[in-house]
Amino acid sequence: MARKGPRPTDADWEASLATAKEALSIAEELGLLREVSLCLDAVGYAYGELGNFREQYAQNQRRLPIAKSLQDSDELIDAHTMVAVASLVLGNFGEVLENATTASEIAAETEKPRLGSQAVQIEALARLLSGDFPGTIEAAARRERMMPLGKPFAALVVASAAAAAMALPEEKTMRERLVELEAAPIDIAASDFLTAVYGCREAESSYRAIRSAGYPKDSVNIVVIGPLAVLAAARWRIHDPAFVERIENAVERAGHARGRALLVHAEGLRAQMSGEHTKAAKLIFDAVQSFATLKLDYERAVALSDLARSLHETGRREQAQAQCDEAKAIADRLQAVALRAAIDQVLVTA
Repeated sequence: MARKGPRPTDADWEASLATAKEALSIAEELGLLREVSLCLDAVGYAYGELGNFREQYAQNQRRLPIAKSLQDSDELIDAHTMVAVASLVLGNFGEVLENATTASEIAAETEKPRLGSQAVQIEALARLLSGDFPGTIEAAARRERMMPLGKPFAALVVASAAAAAMALPEEKTMRERLVELEAAPIDIAASDFLTAVYGCREAESSYRAIRSAGYPKDSVNIVVIGPLAVLAAARWRIHDPAFVERIENAVERAGHARGRALLVHAEGLRAQMSGEHTKAAKLIFDAVQSFATLKLDYERAVALSDLARSLHETGRREQAQAQCDEAKAIADRLQAVALRAAIDQVLVTA
C-alpha cells in the first residue's frame, strides 16, 4: 500500500515492514513455502525503501533456495534480480552481473521476457557504473531484443551515457529515439544529464532539468546516481545545499561506499573552485584512494585529473603531470574517449 501513496514516508515503510514481517511469520508457521518467498520479497522491498540494502540482500538471498525448491521461475527470476539490485548499492558489481545474468537466462528459458528485461536493465546500469561502456551498450541492446515492443527508456538512458563516454555518434540517435518514443520528461532529463556527465561537458541546464523532473527518484537511483549529481553540481559551480544534504543522508543510511567517495570528491571540487587548492588536493587524493580500493577505475581517472589541477596550482607540477599520465592510461584502457580529451586539457588550462 505504501507504494501506491504519492509520497510515502519512512513511517509508511516502517509500517509496511512490520506488516510484511507479521505475514512472513504466519507463512513460516503454516509451512507455506511460496507464501514465505512472497513475504520475504515484501520484507526485502520495505528494507530497500528504508535504505537498508544489506537486509534487502539478505532477505532475497533467503528466497533463492525456496524458489528453486518450488521450481517457481517467476519467484526465482525476481529473487535473483533483487539480489542484483541490492548488490549494486553494496558495490559488488561481480555479484550484480552474476545474478542479473542468471535471472535473464532463466527468463529466456521460460519465455518470460518482461521479467528478464528488468534483470538486463540492472546489468546495464552496473556496467555503466563500473566503467564498462561497451558492455553497457551491448546489455541495453539485449534488453531491447528481449522486449522489442516494450518501452526501453531506462535502457536508452544508460546506453546514451556510455555512448557519450566513448564519444560515439549513437549518443544523438539514442536521444532522438527517446523523443520519438514519447519518453517522459524525467527520462529525457536523465539522458541529457548523464550524457553531459560521461561526455565530460558542462551543462548546468541538464542539472536544472533533473532537479525539476525529480530525478533521481527511486531509492536505488537516489543512492547510486545522486552522488554523481552532487559531483556535477560542484564541477559546474551550482549551489544546491538541500539536494546535497538529501543525497548525503541517503548514502550514509545505505552505507554506499562508492557514493561516499564521490561526495568526498565533490567536497574537494568545491574547495578547488573556491581557490583552496591545498585543501582540495587532500580531499581529492582521499577520493582517489577510495576509488582505488573499490576498483572503480573510471571514477579514479576523473579524480586523478582533478587532483592534477590542484597539484599544479600549488606548484607541484611534476606530480600533477604524473597524475594526468595515469588518468590518461586508464581512460585509454576503458575506451573513455571523452574523458581522455578532457584530461588532455587539464594542465593546459590550469
